[in-house]
Amino acid sequence: MSQWSERILSHFTADLTRLWVACDPDDVLLDEKLLSELRSRGFEVMLYEDPFAFRAEYEERYRAAWDRGEAGPAPSLVLHLRSADANELPWDIVHHGRVVRLSLAELFPRLAYSAVQQVEPEHFAGLFHAHQTELQSARGENESKDFILEHVYQLAPRSIRNPVDFWRELLRMHFANRSLPPLFAEHAAGIVQGKGLFAGLPVATWLESKSALLRVVQDAWYRYLKTLGLD
Repeated sequence: MSQWSERILSHFTADLTRLWVACDPDDVLLDEKLLSELRSRGFEVMLYEDPFAFRAEYEERYRAAWDRGEAGPAPSLVLHLRSADANELPWDIVHHGRVVRLSLAELFPRLAYSAVQQVEPEHFAGLFHAHQTELQSARGENESKDFILEHVYQLAPRSIRNPVDFWRELLRMHFANRSLPPLFAEHAAGIVQGKGLFAGLPVATWLESKSALLRVVQDAWYRYLKTLGLD
């Protein structure tokens, strides 16, 4: 199990209480691997979306059984709230439940929250490992983007010095299936074009889209063939 999964799951110990509240504005807990591991430990996760539907299901399936001394559908219930504020829930749930906070801002305190929010969930484990082992102090917005680009997408745009460097890194990144989310593509493009490279060209689009890159490569190949008289 990854350090990331252990960090999330360490909050939940079945013998502490039957009712848990997960304040999770970024849907961290809804990763299928985490849900599967929770189920194997005797937890069931219920989304809090409709207050009336929740109340009916909770009272009928869980509380009634627990009041009778029965186990109910699962030994423990985790109520998932897409908010950082547990007070959005009914008072009795907050009073009797054990509250766990899973905001990305708290899980990655040394990185800018707005940057971490743009990282795909499948990369959280790798980013968390880098966060815990590489960062000694908090980073600002741009430094956070640089850190994520390097440790998640293996791209260091500040090290790119010429077009050859750029195309090599871009092709390597895309053929490893690591296209950039828009926020990071714009940031990396700004760094590259700030060095006077590819002025006026859609560098951010090339960083975001493998298909856009392949069209550029294909067009360049056709132009090359034409110079050889092989069109």
